[in-house]
Amino acid sequence: MIGGKAIGIDPIGALIEMAPENESVEYKVMQEGIIPLPDDSVDVVWICLVIGCIEQNALGNTINEINRVLKSGGLLFLVENTSEKPSVKQYVFRQFSDYKEMFSFVPLVHLHDYFDLDERISIMAGRSE
Repeated sequence: MIGGKAIGIDPIGALIEMAPENESVEYKVMQEGIIPLPDDSVDVVWICLVIGCIEQNALGNTINEINRVLKSGGLLFLVENTSEKPSVKQYVFRQFSDYKEMFSFVPLVHLHDYFDLDERISIMAGRSE
């Protein structure tokens, strides 16, 4: 659709194996918190309902890795659950202000919210400087 190449990355190899094959999509397994891509090599990072699932001790490294691979002027696109709820074992609920602070290398803008099963899902985006 965009005439480019998509790279799907997941820390769970079994999910990568289930992904549909397509000649314009490459899949890689993220191991030990390292995104297996060179520095400044990605035009767009698209993250959907993932950051809230990352354990706190790995979160800083994950954000640093995103910053490392995103090109200058690259687009960060986040879709995350921002419901005002207490966190649970498997998910940390955060507000837009938390994401804005976490991804300080990108001036995030809150674009829109939608609701799924009575939970607020926020769409945020920004370009790296």
